[in-house]
Amino acid sequence: MSAIIENKTDIAQLLATALQDDPEAGIYRCRRDIFTDSELFELEMKHIFEANWVYLAHESQIPNNNDYFTTYIGRQPVVITRDKTGELHAVINACAHRGAMLCRRKHGNKGS
Repeated sequence: MSAIIENKTDIAQLLATALQDDPEAGIYRCRRDIFTDSELFELEMKHIFEANWVYLAHESQIPNNNDYFTTYIGRQPVVITRDKTGELHAVINACAHRGAMLCRRKHGNKGS
């Protein structure tokens, strides 16, 4: 793609040319370049991951009080915690002052 696509008609046209879906013939193919296209990636980030509710984790991934689990929402690092009362919280995994990552491990438990 030469320019970032913004309107729905152009996005629909891109997807129509990227996918070949013919269930009767048993064909489902997609062009390989859609997995590496940087402009399509930007569209996905903008319209899917940065504009909608996104699944972060299942509560079983942080089963105990004081457990934490780190992941990403698109490009944004987040940490999900279960506090000492068992309530779940999710915050951006970065210092508001300098932007440094707060929690470097993927998961664990931090007792009080």
